[in-house]
Amino acid sequence: MVVLDDLLAAPAIRSLLTPLTETSSGREVTAIHVIESIDGLGDIPPNAIGILGRGASADVASYRFDIGLRLAADSGVAAVILTGVELDELSPSARAIAEKARMSIVVAAPAWDLSSALIALHRELSGDADVALHRASMALHAVRKSEIQKLSPEDLVAEASAALGLEMQIREREEGEPSAPVIVDGSARSFVVGPHVTDSSTEACLSLTLEIVAAAASRLLAERRRAEELPALSRAQLLGELLQSPPGRETALRERARADGVPLDGWHTVLHIEFENLLQVSGDEEASAFELSQALKALALQGARQTGGIWQDAYVGQALVLIRMDRTDPGPRAGAAITTAAEHVIRRLRSRLPELMLHCGVGSAHAGAAGLLASAAEGRTALAAARTSGRVNTAVAFDTVGMRRMVIEWYSLDSARETVRTLLAPLDELGQHRSEVAVRTLAAYLDNQGSLSRTAKALHAHRNTVAYRVKKIFELLDIDSEDPDERLLLHLACRARSLPTSPLAGRREST
Repeated sequence: MVVLDDLLAAPAIRSLLTPLTETSSGREVTAIHVIESIDGLGDIPPNAIGILGRGASADVASYRFDIGLRLAADSGVAAVILTGVELDELSPSARAIAEKARMSIVVAAPAWDLSSALIALHRELSGDADVALHRASMALHAVRKSEIQKLSPEDLVAEASAALGLEMQIREREEGEPSAPVIVDGSARSFVVGPHVTDSSTEACLSLTLEIVAAAASRLLAERRRAEELPALSRAQLLGELLQSPPGRETALRERARADGVPLDGWHTVLHIEFENLLQVSGDEEASAFELSQALKALALQGARQTGGIWQDAYVGQALVLIRMDRTDPGPRAGAAITTAAEHVIRRLRSRLPELMLHCGVGSAHAGAAGLLASAAEGRTALAAARTSGRVNTAVAFDTVGMRRMVIEWYSLDSARETVRTLLAPLDELGQHRSEVAVRTLAAYLDNQGSLSRTAKALHAHRNTVAYRVKKIFELLDIDSEDPDERLLLHLACRARSLPTSPLAGRREST
C-alpha cells in the first residue's frame, strides 16, 4: 500500500509539489488520472490522484471548480494536483470542501513536466523494489556530485539522505542501528547511521546506500586530513632545512618559509631532544626504530601543544626539534615556561616507552629569523651539556650551562664569526680531517694552560706527538703565542668551533 504522505514526500516528487491543504495521514493512493476538464473531476475513481492540465486548472477560481471538487470528494478522491496555478488563486470555499472531505489539493511547481511527473508517480506506485532501486540510484548521483563539489562529509550525508528519502547521519552508532563504518587510515573514525525500516526492499536499498555514502565520507575525510597534514609536513621540512642551511642559503629559505605562512618574524624558543637508546628499545631494527621515532615525534608535538601556545616541529636528522612561536615577546618567564613544557613532553614520551632514555636541551627566546637560528644553537648547546653531564630524561635550559652561553652569544655575532674564520683559516687549509685534529689539539692545549703533559693525557696521545703538533700549529697561525689577548681570542675561537654543529653557532664557515 502506498500512502499519500509518503508519495508526496518521495525525493523525485516533493520538490515539484506544494500542498495547499493538509494531506490526510494514512490516506491510500492506488492510481493516477489526468483530466483535461473540470467536468472530469467527478470521473476520478476512489483513492486516486487527479492531475488537472493547465486548461482545466485555469478555472480554479470559478464556481464550476467547486462543483467538480464536491463530486471528487463524494467519489473518495485522495488528492487533486493543479498545474500553472499561483498559490493564492484557490478560493476559500474550495479549501473548505477539500478539508471537510480529507482530500488534498496540491499545486505543481513552474518546472513541472507532466510526462516526467507521471513516470515518477507511477514508479512510486508500481512496487517496492523498483522504487528502492531508483532511490539508491539517486543517492549515488548525489554522492558523486557532493564529492565533485568537495562538500564536507556531513553535507554529503545530508544530500544523500534527501535523494534517498531516508535520514542518515554521521555519528557513533548505537547497538542494532543500520550503519556502515567511515574508515580512515585503517580504522573506523565514525559511522554513517540510518533509520530502522521494515520493508525488505527498502532495507536492502538502505544497506547499499549506507556503504556507498560511508565510502565517500571516508575519502573526503582522508583528503581533508591530507590537506591539513601536508602544510604542516612542508613547514617541518622547510624549518629543518633552515636550521641546517649552509652559509648563503638562509635568505632564500626564510622567504620560502614566510610564503608558507611560517611566522618567522615573531619570537622563537627551540627545544632539542635526542634519543639515547631508541634502537635498542625498537628491537635493534633500523626500520622499526625509524617508525618509532616518527610516532614519538608526533606524540611529543601533541604534548607540547597541550601546554599552550603555537608549536611547530622541524625535521633535523634523527633529533626531535620543537619550536614554540610567539607573535610578541614572551617575557622573562618564557624560559621557565618552556622548560616546564619540555618536562611535560618528556613525561609523555616516557609514559609511552618507560625504558626510553633521552637528552633534552632548551634554548632561550629570540626574535626574528636570526633569533630562531640563535635559539636552535642554544638548544643544541644545552643538549650537549645534558649529554656530557649525564643528565638523562630531564630538560636542561641554555641559561644554566654557564660559560658556553657566553661563547655562543659572542659567536652569534657576524663580526665574531668572521674573526674566527680568519684566525683559523691556516688550519682549515689543511683539509677537514687534519684541520679538526689541529683545532682539537690546540683547544686541549689552551684548556690545560699550555701544559704538554696534561694535554697529552686529555688527548690520549704521547707527549712528544702533542709537542710536535702544537709547534706546527703556532707556526701556521699568524699569532703571538706569548700575547695573552691573542691567546684568549684563540681560545675563544677554539671553544666556538667545539660547539655542537648548528646553523648558527657551530658550523664551519666556508673558506
